[in-house]
Amino acid sequence: VQLKPELQKTISSQQKIKLQPQKTEITEQRIKTDNKKSEKIQKQVNNQTQKSQPNGDVKTQVSLPQSVQKIVQNTTPETTIAKKTEPVVNQPEPKEPKTFITEEEEVILWNKWRSDLQNQVMRDARVAAPMGTRFRFSFTVDKFGNISNLRVWSDNPNYSQMAVQGIKPVILSYQGKNILKFPKGTKRVITNVTGGFVLSVYEKYSKPDDYSDAEKIRRLKNVQM
Repeated sequence: VQLKPELQKTISSQQKIKLQPQKTEITEQRIKTDNKKSEKIQKQVNNQTQKSQPNGDVKTQVSLPQSVQKIVQNTTPETTIAKKTEPVVNQPEPKEPKTFITEEEEVILWNKWRSDLQNQVMRDARVAAPMGTRFRFSFTVDKFGNISNLRVWSDNPNYSQMAVQGIKPVILSYQGKNILKFPKGTKRVITNVTGGFVLSVYEKYSKPDDYSDAEKIRRLKNVQM
């Protein structure tokens, strides 16, 4: 059926009118859909990326993926911040002192020992003889303070018996006493003693310088260097 040209124009215009609202609805629907998504996204962005600071400033934080967040959380300041290391100073190890054995010489002075013993006999002896009478004595002493070979006499034979009675018991009483103790460090086992005195109006005691008896010994000594 062929329509008249006028009717065809009318139908064509009506179809266009009907189609235009459909296009308009589709367009509006797309716009509405886009607005909802954009509003939802905008809210999420505002909630996640904007935080208020105490001074009112807004600090933007970037949301990282969970895998990256775990790595950041497990990272300690010790791994992210380089430690400041002090320079190592090589200190020399203390050396242990070495011990050496050396030989040294020591002089044992018997002078004082002899002088002290002489003066002790003079103080303790009890003799009654004329002034100027000389008395003498001699004996052997060992390192334990034992006396042997004791002899006492006078230059005047008439008073020798007096020496035996007044001097001999005094000397024998010194056995085992400190007066006969040998000087420290000596290696002597025995020593011989000779002495005497003269009766006078005044007493004159001996001095170490009156004797000359020095014992030289060598001993080992540990020295640390």
